[in-house]
Amino acid sequence: MAHINIGKTYRFLNGYLNALDHCTKAIKIGDKYWPSTHFFIAQAYQTLGSVYYDRQIYFATLENFQNVLRIYLRNLPMDKTYLAMLYNDISAVYCDIKDYKNSLKNINRAIEIFHQIFDSDQFEECVGTAQGLATLLVFDWS
Repeated sequence: MAHINIGKTYRFLNGYLNALDHCTKAIKIGDKYWPSTHFFIAQAYQTLGSVYYDRQIYFATLENFQNVLRIYLRNLPMDKTYLAMLYNDISAVYCDIKDYKNSLKNINRAIEIFHQIFDSDQFEECVGTAQGLATLLVFDWS
């Protein structure tokens, strides 16, 4: 867990190589001590993907986000907010690489989950203030 937090800190300081190093260490340690579907491993992949996103290395971003998605889908039921945010982030990456079909597919998944989570007023506030979820930047929300 410490390596994830150190990686996040380096990411925010624009120390991308150090961030990548610590996230990779977190994954290696996680693989050694936790099952492959553990939430901490998902966090490490999420942070790693976010670092790649910041560096505009979109295919590596997608690879890491797909690892997070695999872990989340194996752990259902879980807090579906994380799943919706992940689909939102994946949509943003596809939008950046101009794969609008996959961007739309993922943002619709996010919206569907947000509809399940929030009542109508909360949903409109959450989605409406963003002026469309697909325009959001990829966040490290873990």
